[in-house]
Amino acid sequence: VACMPGNGETTALSADVQKVIDAALSQVGVPYAWGGGTAAGPSLGTGPDAGTIGFDCSGLALYAYARIGISVPHQTQAIWAAFQPAITNPSEIQAGDLILLSNNGKPTGIHHVAIYLGPQQGGQVVDAPESGQTVRVTSGIWNSSYWRTQFIGAVRPSSAAVRE
Repeated sequence: VACMPGNGETTALSADVQKVIDAALSQVGVPYAWGGGTAAGPSLGTGPDAGTIGFDCSGLALYAYARIGISVPHQTQAIWAAFQPAITNPSEIQAGDLILLSNNGKPTGIHHVAIYLGPQQGGQVVDAPESGQTVRVTSGIWNSSYWRTQFIGAVRPSSAAVRE
């Protein structure tokens, strides 16, 4: 797997980024469960998804990054806050970065996170979308009016950035 850095050169993904992506992709098809997901894997959801074992969007990110020893908060606005500065230019986002969506263009409206797989096919992410669905790969996010208008930025989790 390769990614395209801003200068257009193709480089191999780092081993850690590949582990994060492989971990997330290994969960494709697992049910969405609000509140679900731990460092160990799918877990019981709460609220509308009580009784469902699976992941919510931040639980999937938490699980994938736990594979490389990075603690990701289990809440989208906390993910945004933990890993600043944000990357707001889509052309600078790299595979493994966490893309965040906001319904009001501000951190207070952040409601979804997805793991970026790279620029192929207009941009691909793996995410846990919503109740009744499963973890999936979504292509063409930069061609989607929903993703373009909800996009607030991306963050690049690192162990140095984690703040409680």
